Amino acid sequence: MTALATSRMRKPAIAPRRLFQDIAYSLVSVSCWLAINCLAAAGVMLGFFALMANLSVDQFFAETANLSNHYLAADSERRSEFSEILLYLFGGLVLFFCITRRAALLSGTATSKGDMSND
Repeated sequence: MTALATSRMRKPAIAPRRLFQDIAYSLVSVSCWLAINCLAAAGVMLGFFALMANLSVDQFFAETANLSNHYLAADSERRSEFSEILLYLFGGLVLFFCITRRAALLSGTATSKGDMSND
């Protein structure tokens, strides 16, 4: 065989279809991982609110009504301040879960590439 025939028989280093599949798999994996982290952060915030209500359903709804009454009675500056506090709290919790659960994201991508893991 000549060098020209040998070079034609070789596959390209990265097949475009394989590259698209890897990108799609990574995108789905990261988005699912991030969605789980966001749900966990929302659950922690809801758990804190339930603890404020002494884990009572009636007290939970009474606290929710009280909070909504105070929120509606507040002016726009205080509303935006409260929304900002909730946003920072949620962002901090998401960041916490992203840091603590980064091994779940990394182990999923390592095994998809063919590496063996004993985790």
